Amino acid sequence: MIREVQKTDTVIYAIGLLAQENKKEAKRARKALEQIAAASGGLAFFPENVDDVHNICEQVAHDIRNQYILAYYPSNTHRDGTYRAIQVEVIPPRGRGKLIARTRNGYYAPTEKPSAAGN
Repeated sequence: MIREVQKTDTVIYAIGLLAQENKKEAKRARKALEQIAAASGGLAFFPENVDDVHNICEQVAHDIRNQYILAYYPSNTHRDGTYRAIQVEVIPPRGRGKLIARTRNGYYAPTEKPSAAGN
């Protein structure tokens, strides 16, 4: 499933309400939701109770409103469908303090050949 998530251009935010689950199932579900969210560049949240969900939704809405899209041209131009790991580092302006970019950790290269029109 992680591979399918990595193939999409979707950021996934997961909210796991796991308080009613037994410990083993909750741990497994938590790990799965964290992996899915991380693979997409999103976050997973695990509120203690349903009342916390409103604050989580506000945080997700804030994140969505404050996204940036970065693009680049890879040095490896082979269209071979392989997974390409990427890393984004943020160098903050002087006096700004530490900044963190939450990103996906890679992508799958396309496999199709470009058309004659260049699309």
